[in-house]
Amino acid sequence: MTQFINFNTIIGNGNLKNYLFSQAAKRGELELDEADRRWQNISDTLKTNEITTFVRHYWNSRNKLERRSSLFKAIKRNIVAADSAFTLLDNLEKNAVFYAAFSNPYDEQWDKEERKHLKVINLLEVSTCYPLMLSALQFLPRSEFKILLRELAAITFRYNVSGLNPNDAEQAFGKAAVSIAAKGVQTVKEAVLQLKGIYVSDDDFEQTFSTKAISTKREKDLIKYILVKIENQLSQTDNQFEDAASTIEHILPENPGSVWENNFKTDEQLDWIYRLGNYTLLEASVNHRLDNDKTFFDKLPSYKASKYKITSEHLMYEDWTHEAALHRQQKMAKWAKAIWKSGFLR
Repeated sequence: MTQFINFNTIIGNGNLKNYLFSQAAKRGELELDEADRRWQNISDTLKTNEITTFVRHYWNSRNKLERRSSLFKAIKRNIVAADSAFTLLDNLEKNAVFYAAFSNPYDEQWDKEERKHLKVINLLEVSTCYPLMLSALQFLPRSEFKILLRELAAITFRYNVSGLNPNDAEQAFGKAAVSIAAKGVQTVKEAVLQLKGIYVSDDDFEQTFSTKAISTKREKDLIKYILVKIENQLSQTDNQFEDAASTIEHILPENPGSVWENNFKTDEQLDWIYRLGNYTLLEASVNHRLDNDKTFFDKLPSYKASKYKITSEHLMYEDWTHEAALHRQQKMAKWAKAIWKSGFLR
């Protein structure tokens, strides 16, 4: 049986769980036990997800955006009776199932198309859009959700690659979520149009992508995903970035041998090793044979023989220099703006 809680201690500590329990206790001990059961079910469903973050994202899917520091005060202002406490617990319990699955693209409730886009959102480690996703699942037709995920994958990819402020994105996602909950927005298209302020334009995205550096030491999966998506665009295939048969090849190696010093001085090599234009795809069976002392000319036959068009057809340079790397990345940027593109925003 759930133990009754000192109300004054609850308010002083600002403990959300205890506060909701204090409201439930107004109906009696059995209702307090029911509140405890629901909270435990929420906790079990979320598993590794933090409950406070989930509650904040759920709250922001229906109400004015609250930061973590102000969340408890906002809930106390609005949840002032047993009925409203149980309504909140009921909604949290229902939404926890979806929320836990946001970080698991392979959850059985996602179809193939939804899974594909959720993988991107997880790769980017984006959770600021979760309130919008929760609101869409709650208030829009289920068939619309995959369209929303497709849009969010493109919008957040452009936004993150551009290195923009995540707080601004959270504000935009929150406003769109509340518009859906309030029935002011009734389609995904209408919701996405509200995100125009955070959609990076083609010109700005192309400019950023053309000079972007991402380290394989920190974001290897993201780089692989980018290369595979470009390859799929070029070859009209559907390769998966998780496929172990393809690997990331650093054209200028991560640890260049002395043979590379003529083209890239030692003190400037780090400026180019992790540029997106310096990456390509190569078969795993081939990549391990290309050591750091091989020149671009030495590696070129392997590149030409690759089944990946991004390598066999788009590495045709006489030598690998600053100019060649920059030229290739500029080409990749043009492909990228066509791949990661909203269907509703311009």
